[in-house]
Amino acid sequence: MPKKGKKGDNTFRFQSFSEQINVSIDVHRNARLTSKEIPENDKDTFFRESLEKWAELNCSIDYTKLYRKLKPLSRSFNQLVYHKDQVVEILKEYLSKDESLAHEACVELLAHMSKDLLDEFYPFFDQFFPLLVKFLGNNQNTKLIESTFICFAYIFKFLWKWMLKDLKNFFKTFSLLVSASQKHHIQVFASEAFAFLIRKSKDKPKVIKFLLEQIDCTLNEGVGHLLFQSVKGIKSQLNLAGEEVLMVILDTLYLVNNEKEEVMKALRVLWISILRHCSKENANILSKILYNSIENYFKSNKDDLETMQCFLLLLTEIVDFKNGDYIDTQHCLQVITYHLKKLNDDDIQELIQSLSAKLIKTINGNLTDDDIVNFINDYANLFSKDTRKPLQLYRQLLNWYKIDLIKPSMLSFISKHFKNVDKGGDFLEFLVEFVYNVDPRGKLCRPIEQQTINESILDFERRKREKHFHSRVIEGLNIELWSDNPGFFWCSSVVLMHTRFEPTKKDLCDISELAKEILDKLDESLSTHHLLALCYLVACFQLMKAKSEAVCEDLPLKKMTELVRLHPSSEHCLQAFDVYVSTSSECSSEESSTIMNILKENLNSPFKLNRILTLRIFDSLQAKSTIESDVFKNCLVAEEIEVTLNTYRDRMMHLQKLTFRQDTTLPPDQIMECVLRYLIGNFYLNFSLVWEPTTKVILSYMGEEHDKTNYLWTVWMEILNNITGFCENPKPPFTKDDEERNLSETYLTFYNVFRIEKTEYRPDYQNFRYLMWKAMSDFASVVERRSRFVMPLFFQFVE
Repeated sequence: MPKKGKKGDNTFRFQSFSEQINVSIDVHRNARLTSKEIPENDKDTFFRESLEKWAELNCSIDYTKLYRKLKPLSRSFNQLVYHKDQVVEILKEYLSKDESLAHEACVELLAHMSKDLLDEFYPFFDQFFPLLVKFLGNNQNTKLIESTFICFAYIFKFLWKWMLKDLKNFFKTFSLLVSASQKHHIQVFASEAFAFLIRKSKDKPKVIKFLLEQIDCTLNEGVGHLLFQSVKGIKSQLNLAGEEVLMVILDTLYLVNNEKEEVMKALRVLWISILRHCSKENANILSKILYNSIENYFKSNKDDLETMQCFLLLLTEIVDFKNGDYIDTQHCLQVITYHLKKLNDDDIQELIQSLSAKLIKTINGNLTDDDIVNFINDYANLFSKDTRKPLQLYRQLLNWYKIDLIKPSMLSFISKHFKNVDKGGDFLEFLVEFVYNVDPRGKLCRPIEQQTINESILDFERRKREKHFHSRVIEGLNIELWSDNPGFFWCSSVVLMHTRFEPTKKDLCDISELAKEILDKLDESLSTHHLLALCYLVACFQLMKAKSEAVCEDLPLKKMTELVRLHPSSEHCLQAFDVYVSTSSECSSEESSTIMNILKENLNSPFKLNRILTLRIFDSLQAKSTIESDVFKNCLVAEEIEVTLNTYRDRMMHLQKLTFRQDTTLPPDQIMECVLRYLIGNFYLNFSLVWEPTTKVILSYMGEEHDKTNYLWTVWMEILNNITGFCENPKPPFTKDDEERNLSETYLTFYNVFRIEKTEYRPDYQNFRYLMWKAMSDFASVVERRSRFVMPLFFQFVE
């Protein structure tokens, strides 16, 4: 026998507040009120027995005073009935007192009084309700909260008949407990309590119609939980009346005059709650009921589109749940296909498209490839006159991992209905989305190369008595389209880049003449959108020319040079010029020198894409010249390495190859300047481990006096002057174009990819300026000889 007082004898276990309120209230088996179904004698009351019981349990002053007031008024049942108004006022008085020690007793007395008086107590319910709700708010007394819940439960048990008769007024009072302002455990209790009334009701359609009409933005979730509790059963299934109640709910939707949007939110809560509660086998009843409701909708020729929207949205919830595991996706798609012709409303079609796309993309569904292809073809044939709808369905399937399954059908549909660029803008925009759907940022914000253009993406089959798809696109390109709608013009160029075809001499000449015509109209005021459209046309022409056996002249180098002279820092122009230089014939040393002078400032640009494109252009120019040097190739390899803790050493290895050595043959001044600019541009990297090694390489150029010192010092001072001016008067890297309001949403989506690349990356100009001054301390002897130029900038830096 263990000794008394041992630690093992202590059975007390601390419970948190949430554990303490997690009680199971069963009004049928709770011993507190059912130990005696009737009082000991006919004259006694449950109220009197409870009053005496609490006289022994509660010795507080509050309860003693309450006891003395109530005892003379409740000695018998007749007295209680006669003095009920006085008793009610006394209880209200003590329930209203803050910090009263008699609250728990008063709450239990209310429950007993409702059992004694029944229908005569019901008129007082409205008066007690707000007092009881107050105890459920921020109260931390778990015993009082439990007593309040029990009180409500017994009031429902004893007065449910009168509550149903007065449902309108009762719900107006009771709805406070299921509103969004209440805590979750209060909403759950209120839902279970009111569900008891629904199950007791003999006229369920009337009760449910009334509930649905009361739904607003504060009650949608609460009513949804309430309806769920009315159908919830045990062992992951619905109760016996569950199917009947759900059918009544869906049939009642036609009669509801309330806003269907809020009703739909409540039904969504109901459907999701059932799906979480029921097993897969028992949840099949949901789709079965919806199929029946949809069938009845068409049989009765009802014209209530909002109700049909509700049915489709609820069906979508089942498809979404566990990725289609709770529905027969094959049968569901058959139901949709069967009723497609009968539903022409745009909003309904959007829901059908969304539902169909989700059915096709479900992982746990049982659709075969043939089912999917047949549905896609049927849908396209059905809406052949309204091509927007098939395109909307295709658009929702773009991120599907088996998109190649429907690609032949999709391209066939587009080829059949695309006539020209003017009327086929929707098709072109969709094809651009299809091309760039995986990683638009990764594809757009990088150099345009023949190797990265996958022409097999768009492989159109030629239809009899029809022109090739690419020919129809090329015929639609003209300077008016470029001027009026650069978005469609850009889309056309992108589509041509990714379409498999063998360009003819006519195709090349048409595009070349158009590009020359636009290049003749160049000026500095050209908008970014027009510039982007032009540059992609140039890149498209150069890539087509490179893969074609047809002979066609290059675009004039003079005009292309003028393009980058007017817009030297535009990533679009740099992309086009990079393609041009890499695919065109050789250019002279003088022309290469001119281009380098125009673009050299990009090497110390804060933007990575500008540095890479400029280095690619210089590398191509150097490959065409007589100078044997791999300096730009080293820079390019270094720049293409993403700087991380694991890779920065590889980058520095290539940068160290750029170290200046006087004992070797000196490269031309222009190349030395470009290398120095690129090294300085590395100070923009947000990675401190590369700053010091980069400074050491720069020191080899600037560290001591030599033949090139004065020239390189001029370059250094130019960059230092520019960054000083920028830090003193910063300018935004991007300004919004006013013409955006006239451009399509699809084009702007991809255009913003370029914009985000610049706006998201925020160069630290102040740090760049600091690193330049810090590097100058390492070649102080060179700086001292030129102090007359340095000191004004230094004072600005110190200030």
